[in-house]
Amino acid sequence: MYLSKVEITGFKSFGDPIKLDFSKGITAIIGPNGSGKSNVADAIRWVLGEQSARTLRGTKMEDIIFAGTEKRRPLGYAEVLMHIQNDTGDLRLGFSELVVKRRVYRSGESEYFLNGAPCRLRDIHETFMDTGVGREGYSIIGQGQIDKILSSKPEERRNVFEEAAGVYKFKVKRVEAERKLEKERENIARLDDILVDIETRLEPLSDEAEKTKLYLSLKEELRKVDINVYLEETKSLEQQIIKLNESINIVSNSINSSVASREQILQQENDIKIKRTQLQIDIETTLQQILDIEKSKEQQNSNITIYNERISTSKTLLAQLEIEMQKFEQQRFDIENEIKILSTKRVAFELEHKAKSESLGSLIEEFEALSTTYNLYKQQLEDINEDKYNKRRQMDNLKSDLKRNEMQIKDLKNRQTFAQDKIATYKTEIEQHQEEFANIDTEKERLSNLAKQQQVDLEKLKQYQNDYKQIYAQKEDLERKLNLLNQLKNDFDGYYKNVKQVLQLKNKGIRGIVADIIEVPKQYEVAITIALGGAMQNIVATTEQDAKNTILQMKQKGISRVTFLPQDTIKPSHELKDKEALSKQAGYIGIASNLVAYNKQDADIVSNLLGRTIIVDTIENASIIAKKFNYSYRLITLDGETFNVGGSLSGGSNKSVTNNVFSRARELKEAKQQLESLDKQLLQLKNADAIQQECVLLEQQKDNTHKQLVALESNEKLYTAKIDFIKTNQLHLIQEIEQLEQTQTEVLQNSTNKTTELITLEAEIEKIQSNTLELQAKTNEFDAIYEQYSGQITTQKLDIAKLEQSIENLVDTKKKLVIQLNEYTNLDFKDRKQQYLNDEKENLYLISQVTDAIASLSNDLDKVLVQKATLQSKQEELNEQEQPIRAELNGLDEKVGLLNQELIRLESKIESLTEEKNRLNQYIWEQYELTEGACAIYDSHMTSLVEMRKTQEQLKLDIRQIGHVNVNAVEEYNELLNKFTFLTDQKNDIQIAETSLLELIEKLTEEMHAIFREQFSQIAINFNTVFKELFGGGTAFLQLTDEENILEAGIDIIVRPPGKKMQNMNLLSGGERSLTAIALLFGILRLKPSPFCVLDEIEASLDDANVLRFAKYLESLSKDTQFIVITHRKGTMEYASTLYGVTQQEQGVSIVLSIELEDATNYIENIDETR
Repeated sequence: MYLSKVEITGFKSFGDPIKLDFSKGITAIIGPNGSGKSNVADAIRWVLGEQSARTLRGTKMEDIIFAGTEKRRPLGYAEVLMHIQNDTGDLRLGFSELVVKRRVYRSGESEYFLNGAPCRLRDIHETFMDTGVGREGYSIIGQGQIDKILSSKPEERRNVFEEAAGVYKFKVKRVEAERKLEKERENIARLDDILVDIETRLEPLSDEAEKTKLYLSLKEELRKVDINVYLEETKSLEQQIIKLNESINIVSNSINSSVASREQILQQENDIKIKRTQLQIDIETTLQQILDIEKSKEQQNSNITIYNERISTSKTLLAQLEIEMQKFEQQRFDIENEIKILSTKRVAFELEHKAKSESLGSLIEEFEALSTTYNLYKQQLEDINEDKYNKRRQMDNLKSDLKRNEMQIKDLKNRQTFAQDKIATYKTEIEQHQEEFANIDTEKERLSNLAKQQQVDLEKLKQYQNDYKQIYAQKEDLERKLNLLNQLKNDFDGYYKNVKQVLQLKNKGIRGIVADIIEVPKQYEVAITIALGGAMQNIVATTEQDAKNTILQMKQKGISRVTFLPQDTIKPSHELKDKEALSKQAGYIGIASNLVAYNKQDADIVSNLLGRTIIVDTIENASIIAKKFNYSYRLITLDGETFNVGGSLSGGSNKSVTNNVFSRARELKEAKQQLESLDKQLLQLKNADAIQQECVLLEQQKDNTHKQLVALESNEKLYTAKIDFIKTNQLHLIQEIEQLEQTQTEVLQNSTNKTTELITLEAEIEKIQSNTLELQAKTNEFDAIYEQYSGQITTQKLDIAKLEQSIENLVDTKKKLVIQLNEYTNLDFKDRKQQYLNDEKENLYLISQVTDAIASLSNDLDKVLVQKATLQSKQEELNEQEQPIRAELNGLDEKVGLLNQELIRLESKIESLTEEKNRLNQYIWEQYELTEGACAIYDSHMTSLVEMRKTQEQLKLDIRQIGHVNVNAVEEYNELLNKFTFLTDQKNDIQIAETSLLELIEKLTEEMHAIFREQFSQIAINFNTVFKELFGGGTAFLQLTDEENILEAGIDIIVRPPGKKMQNMNLLSGGERSLTAIALLFGILRLKPSPFCVLDEIEASLDDANVLRFAKYLESLSKDTQFIVITHRKGTMEYASTLYGVTQQEQGVSIVLSIELEDATNYIENIDETR
């Protein structure tokens, strides 16, 4: 079996899922400090069921979930899966691979899985129990656990040894058995209470059950009478309904006869209606024919009108065509003349255009020559004007600069004055703040001393208050314990049932049991309990008569037998004849009656019971005394072994004879004494409320002092900031004054330079002004000439453009006239004239055809009118036949109506009787859940209905006289009786189980004792062997602190390194301590190899030479145990077959890398360099 793979998601620094594959041998996990490599060991420890967040280096279990970084959000859960190859079958589960998974959410909810199936934490513990893996195993060892093994108390080292010795599973079973035993004893106590309660309830419930039986008997008799009354009443109702149904049949027959006659008459009426309907259809058909003929005539007349209109249109078109032909000839002649005129005009326009174009060319040449000279003068004038403008602008700028300099000098002087005034103000403020500083320091020192004193006072008050709370809590616990003991005493808890019943009678003269009248020191409780045996619950009576009276009452109540000890009849035992000789024997403690305390009045009873019983310390001494005095006396040891008179001997475990009834008086007395002591302590302390108020008041004073101190410190910081600010401003102002003085000098020099430049510019502007006047005169002269030539050129261009436009218009007009002339030439006037003549001829022919059709339609119309008159005559004859039939139908309808009214009356009466019957059915169903058919079987043919009603009323009266009845009493009584029987059997079963558990615990203890002794010896031998190999000599021992009680004894570790004396672990150096602990771990692994072992930097404190020894020994053990070593030591890495590196490329997120041996060497060298 070995660990093959671990998968981690969201555990501690592993924000991304990682997977680690492990092979047999040694696997090393390396990484810089803080990279998260130890989180791998924590993940394995956690998935195996670790419940302590502190062990996992957290404060609560939610801390192990990845908390996120600046760039990553926190995760909602953590999950670890551990794959174990069970190829050797060490885990008897029937699986070749076991996958253990654990998941925890931020809500605190945890889940456990084995091979994907949900399971309990206990299932995981039991799976790995006795394998060295798990909660109490030695498979995961960290540096802190090494120190814990070495530094802890001897008793606290047992867990590792018990797991290695293989007794841990027996210990778990024994603890479980003891827990079950305690639970079974609690169950027996509860069952006793329940059984007593049931017994008190059975008798009254029995009386109530008898009353219920009488009630149910009367109810059953009433039920029979009710059913028979119901049957009689329903029979009467059914007979009435039958008679009414017969009357309904007679009326229905009359209605049917009248309806049949009416149907025959209706048939005659329908025949007439059919004939009349047919005539109506024929008349409507005839009328439709008339309408169709008249519509056809109107259509034909409309066609004649249309044809005449077409003939008129054709004649009109012929006349228009003649006029159009004449007009066309005239237009054609006019167009041809106009074309000739346009051709003549075009020639004249072209000649004029040519002459004007030549004149315009000469004029343009003269104008261009003149423009060149004009532009030259104009450009010179513009240049002079621009120069003049620039000079003037410079002059204006100089004047503005001079004015601005004057203002700047004035402003500089004002700012200089202001700065000097401000500096003086700042000096005054600094002097004031320095005085305030001195006051603040004094007050701050005073408040600081006051705060320290208040803190001291507050700590004293809180300690005072804590002492009060602790004592008060102890008092409350004692009061609860005292109340519980008193309650147990009052409830006679632990007493025999019959004894408890007698004491509950509270009869006069009954004082209690023997255990109540004596007080036994704790060390003698077992011996005195054995000495008294059953007599401990004998009842003490004041007189014999009191006992007799109680026995008489017991017989009346059926209480079983008990033994009474009347004070006036019990005689003390005879004094021992060998008393003096016995007292001189080794181990002799005393006579039992002399070792207990009791009242004087009970001396005879105590002497009678304990006066001849001798208490001895041990069984060996008791045996010697018994033999010496020839077994003449009853001897009992402190552990309860008994030597009886005659030589018999009894003994065994004391747990079964310990009796709380006997020790209750001692516990009550001790609790009262402790309570009185606590009350005295509380009286010495103040009231809790007063302490609380003082604490609150002092806290407030402390807070006020702190606030004042904070305020002073705040003011101090404020004043310091102000002074710094003022000094900084003062420095800035001094620097600014120096800057202002320098700036003022520069501005004055600049003003002088600007004034000189201004004078120079004014002279240049006067010279430019003179040149401008000369050029302006020449330019004005050229402007007039330029204007003249421009006007002539523009006029010539307009004339030429007009001529060009006229020529273009003539050309367009001519084109349009030619096109129009061509269109007139192409018109077909002859075809259109012939078409109009043909249309007129065709329409005249159509008119003659339509006139013939109208004549034929008029003949058809006359025939249809004659047919219509005949049909209307037949219709009037049918109307006269229908009148007498309608009168006969009205008479029959009136008769049927009267008969229907009678039928309704009869049916209503039947409905009323039916409702009464249904009411009776409903009543019998609600009362007894019986249908009408089911009631028939209860028909007992009783007396008349009147007699049955009397019986019915009498039964109801008898039932009312019984009063309230618990109808479930019989059932409850039977259930309670069955429960009593069941619980009694259950108590017997639990008592048998109690005996079996006691035997199991004894057996487990014996097995644990034998196994642990044998295995512990072997571990000690292995430890010594490995110690010598790792240290190169020396000696190491493992020693039990109590050889007699090896299952509870602590374990001491004693070593002697080579060249040193034998010494305790605490005197060794850090490296020696670690190597010793490693030797102990390797010694355990030699005895019982764990399938895998995780070692977390346990060799960190070793020097290089010891690291190599450790690594070599680790390699020798890796044949039987798989090792996963978290390390940063070079010597350990060199012996690893697989290397994993843990690093954090992103802050707070660990990743795992598979590392080559060469990279690991470089990593080792880097670590060495940093050291």
